Amino acid sequence: MMKYKKIFLILSVTIILASCTSSQYIINLRITDGITDKEIKFAVETNSSQLLSEMSKAFTEKRSPDFTGIAVSPEATETVLGIWNKISVINCNVSKLNRKCTKQCDGSYQVRDIPVILPNVASVGDTLHKIVINYTDAGTIDAIYLSADSVPAILTEESDDKEKCRRQQIIKFIDLYYTAYNVKDIDYISKVFKSYTSLVKGEDFPIEIDYKMLSQMEYLRKLKYVFAANKYINPEFKEIEIRQHPQCKELYGLIIKQSWNTSIYKDTGYVFFIISFEDKNDPKIEFSIWLSENHLKQSKDEIFNLYM
Repeated sequence: MMKYKKIFLILSVTIILASCTSSQYIINLRITDGITDKEIKFAVETNSSQLLSEMSKAFTEKRSPDFTGIAVSPEATETVLGIWNKISVINCNVSKLNRKCTKQCDGSYQVRDIPVILPNVASVGDTLHKIVINYTDAGTIDAIYLSADSVPAILTEESDDKEKCRRQQIIKFIDLYYTAYNVKDIDYISKVFKSYTSLVKGEDFPIEIDYKMLSQMEYLRKLKYVFAANKYINPEFKEIEIRQHPQCKELYGLIIKQSWNTSIYKDTGYVFFIISFEDKNDPKIEFSIWLSENHLKQSKDEIFNLYM
């Protein structure tokens, strides 16, 4: 009788340990607002929870994540594996997440502010980052981006539907721009900037600003050199602001304070973009310039006035 009791205790402990080990991978994301359709809400919650749980499990087991059976697009899978295999593993160690979902102008959905840990990419001494997940109108995970902390504040600055849609497109560019540099993959960044073909680069020197016209090919060639020279590139985006041109309503100015933190170089400055919405389906960067913090004398208002 004692023998059977021992066997029962061993089996019970084994089951409990297995349950605890399994539960440490389970991450539940719940949508608190933004989706009225119950089926889509369920799909978003289920797909997100499965994806984050699989990344947690893969992190613990020291392997690449396997999204088989999860409704994730090939593009989103490619982004995650690109970061995972080339930059850093990704782990979400928060077991329960309550998030608001935002419906996009194209009918898709988006959830922001999901905390993840990238152990190999420290940002100002911290490994905590945030990701954005985009979903199709049916709730399938369509895209995943790394996100700058200060981007969500822009979402509250909405007026009419046209303005809201344009800001969403600009925010998407910021997410892509931020992710592209962290991923440090020239093929990926080529895709990111495919729609943004009109590039002008301004280089800030101690005395004056020297403007250099760069084609997309030249721009990517320079980036390829920068990527190869640095073990990692981890920019920090702050003080993001979007303004519409006072006369030309199809033009928007975007300013981002960037703190560059690479393996061989550190600097802080402002990058300014003019984005054109003349073709609403294909916004383009008409102008961009980098102004280093050391040489910058103007306030942000003066930068907008000077270049817009």
